[in-house]
Amino acid sequence: MKRQTLLGMMASLTVLGVSFLPVQAQKTTASQPNSNLVNAITETIHKEFADADLNEIKKDITFQYTEVDLDKDGTKETLVSIQKGFPCNNRHCPVYIYQKNGNNYRFISYVFTSRGELQVTILPSRSKGWINIAAPVFTYEPREIAWRVFKFDGKKYQLTSQKLSSAPKQIVLGENLISTFNLADSAENNQSYIGLRYYDRDLHKGLQYLGGWIVGEPKDNPTYSISQVKNGNQEMLWFETLVALDSQGKVTAQVVDVLNLPKLGKLEQIGHGGSCMRSGVRDPELITIAKYEDTQYWKQIKKAWRSNRSLGKFEEVSTRNIVCQNPGWGV
Repeated sequence: MKRQTLLGMMASLTVLGVSFLPVQAQKTTASQPNSNLVNAITETIHKEFADADLNEIKKDITFQYTEVDLDKDGTKETLVSIQKGFPCNNRHCPVYIYQKNGNNYRFISYVFTSRGELQVTILPSRSKGWINIAAPVFTYEPREIAWRVFKFDGKKYQLTSQKLSSAPKQIVLGENLISTFNLADSAENNQSYIGLRYYDRDLHKGLQYLGGWIVGEPKDNPTYSISQVKNGNQEMLWFETLVALDSQGKVTAQVVDVLNLPKLGKLEQIGHGGSCMRSGVRDPELITIAKYEDTQYWKQIKKAWRSNRSLGKFEEVSTRNIVCQNPGWGV
């Protein structure tokens, strides 16, 4: 979206009595965004505003995000609502839409909301197989802010003349609804440690090592490991390669990816280290957040990732058919 207003875009609007029915959107609570999403947002903004100083404008850009399966293919798209900063013009702010492509995010379209009215909802209707989206949009003729409908045309979402007769109740993105992140801070949190080498758990000042495990077998070449690290209130997982082993058995680790963990609830635990299984098969790359139960296996899996050794990346995966063994069971 270029820095333009919608002058003359729609001279007249037809009020269509659209009844809003709650739809199963599979909305997720936003945790700290991963580095690939942050990179995708940064790349989108850079393409639109190539002449701007990206390092400077990132400082003022804030955003929210959520995940919704818009095309019902079983993989959730990611909606990123820019809250303030350079991508907003004097009337509107964009909502970027990304599609998961393996471990990466591919920009497919955007919609927009009236500045100061940052709300996005999804509708029970579809166009070209994709869920219709509505948001408050400013128009000059008539001069108003109204809930307008965006429809997918086969390639991207387009603003239509349709508007809702009343404000919807189910909002998937909105002020104070989901955590807001600063683009510059998110990029720093996710990327600043990538490439870092450290010796025998000797971390920089302010960082606390909480534990770790080998992914796969110690004899693998390269040998991958996970370290759980804390910086203030933020806990992270570092995906690492063990790049050297001295005569005392101490290692030098190099960070290849970072996953910022959401704050765990009182009964939530991290499952890892080969204790988790998908469809009855142990997978040493699986990492989960599971609800603690006094049973042999934890079956209520809240989130799941794979520490993908072939890519050297964390990737979020479906929680379906995953269980994790309770390490304290029978002790």
